[in-house]
Amino acid sequence: MVYPLIIGTAGHIDHGKSVLVQAITGQDPDRLPEEKQRGMTIDLGFAFWGEDVAFIDVPGHERLIRNMVAGVSGIDLFLLVIAADEGVKPQTIEHLQILQILGIKEGVVVLTKTDLVDAQIIERRRGEVERLLWGTPLQGSPILPVSALTGQGLEELKEVLRELLEAREKVGEGEIFRLPVDRSFSIKGFGTVVTGTVISGRVEVGEEVELLPAKRPLRIRGIEVMGKPRPEVRRGMRAALNLRGIGKEEIKRGDSLATPSFFQPTRRLEGELSLLKGFPGEVKGGSWLKFLTGTAEVVGRVYPLEGRPLRRGQSGLVRFNLEVNITGALGDRFVVRIPSPPSTIGGGEILDPYPPTKRRGERLDYLNALKGREVPQVIRERLLWRRSRGATENELWQATQLPWKLIRVGLRELQENGNLVRLGEGSHYFLTSSLLKLKERIIDEVKGFHRQNPYRLGVGEDELGHRLRAHLELYRKALQELLKSGELSLHSGRKLALSSHHIPLSPQEEQLKEELEERFLKGVFSPPSPRELKRGDASRLMGVLQEMGALVPTGHSLLFHEKWVKRAEELLREYVQEKGEINLREFKEILHTSRRFALSLLTYFDNQGITRRVGEVRRLR
Repeated sequence: MVYPLIIGTAGHIDHGKSVLVQAITGQDPDRLPEEKQRGMTIDLGFAFWGEDVAFIDVPGHERLIRNMVAGVSGIDLFLLVIAADEGVKPQTIEHLQILQILGIKEGVVVLTKTDLVDAQIIERRRGEVERLLWGTPLQGSPILPVSALTGQGLEELKEVLRELLEAREKVGEGEIFRLPVDRSFSIKGFGTVVTGTVISGRVEVGEEVELLPAKRPLRIRGIEVMGKPRPEVRRGMRAALNLRGIGKEEIKRGDSLATPSFFQPTRRLEGELSLLKGFPGEVKGGSWLKFLTGTAEVVGRVYPLEGRPLRRGQSGLVRFNLEVNITGALGDRFVVRIPSPPSTIGGGEILDPYPPTKRRGERLDYLNALKGREVPQVIRERLLWRRSRGATENELWQATQLPWKLIRVGLRELQENGNLVRLGEGSHYFLTSSLLKLKERIIDEVKGFHRQNPYRLGVGEDELGHRLRAHLELYRKALQELLKSGELSLHSGRKLALSSHHIPLSPQEEQLKEELEERFLKGVFSPPSPRELKRGDASRLMGVLQEMGALVPTGHSLLFHEKWVKRAEELLREYVQEKGEINLREFKEILHTSRRFALSLLTYFDNQGITRRVGEVRRLR
């Protein structure tokens, strides 16, 4: 046996499922007093066979289909039970359909109660079952007559089960622990216990898990597998977990326990839905359905994504908008039912548990790539949707829920083919096409800025980045390439402009600009007042000089030539390095200027982070 296995029963009510499980294991799976009194399985029952096999016994009554789905989710093999005296019944067919929908393809069909009929009827029932299975993935499954009462055929059944179990290929354990909860109860002296089948990963006693969809952290106090204490539990095991810090009424069937911070609660998910051939109606946008996955059952609306209703026997990509949050993952199987008449109409596979609100057209390529597990294509489509925001390895892993190793292989393949760029310490990935499109957007934005602001030198680097809302690393990479190619120029004040851009000044305006700059140069640390010069073209041209970085606004409505601002900083640093600090009077005397001009420059240096004010003095930062 390569790993623990779960066998689930299926079949019509009163066809002998529980009695058969008890005959195989020696344990009665019916645990509720009402079940024992009425002789009918109402809820999930459990029994163990040896050290490595657990049986989940499910109810057969139509009204308890939700319990049946909860039971068979996560099983490895089925045991389809059909009474030889009654043959195939409605719930036999519905349970068989659910097994197919959930992708369970291996198991045994057992004709029970053979002690009540003769050999001719047994052969007739065998023919009925063969016709029932014809054309389904279950075609060719062993069909064995058994009497749990006399024991006839029981050993042959056990041997066939052993052969199937031994022949099973090992399935990957999975990277993330997850257990859908099917029961919650309390044991005196221990507290709350939950049971379920581990569908991926592993967890140990003492580890923290997360209760979903509530997103509540819990710690595991103890673990039992097949009735025995264990230090850990892993995929394929039927387990009971003793939890700290929660009451039994606070956790219910449909909840999940999982590795913290990987799964998110979701009411919206997308996947592929296949309708049964016997369904007489159609599924169109907004149809109300019952949605069952794992141990959860919720109500929601379904919306076909490919522009047409789905009819009997058809498959298509759909979106579900559910009434309450659930936990879902790529590859989870689901069943859908209609409330009236109550019946199973189809099911399928979850592809994306966290779809965006819109982007329907782009979504189809992404969902089809997920459906085919085409990892490089999934990554490409995901990053295409993310555009200039990109994603890290971890974000891609959590968003797509593909195996981590496959994500890394897919990223490497895309990089080697030149389709990806990897940037920054956080290893952010972007499509090469996203980088090219961002460069085009930058050029378009700068051109537009020049058209609207012909007398400004360029747009601020930070202002443009905020407007584009691109990831900072990609934005920096795009600017670096545009500056290197000469398409953009970077001017003082971190202003970006087209290299071909020039402020359109007439000869007269150019002369006046030079005269204005000369006046500020001659003013040294006592420059002319901008108010005096703001007449006619002079005001606009002083704005041009500021754009070019020749004039620096220092506060208090004053402008200094950038040459004298630099010189003032040099003198300030020399003095403070020698004396340790400087006050306004001392700075005024060094510059041979008025208190007003000296204060304006000190305020500017404070704002630039060159100095810091401590009481009445300044010190270097």
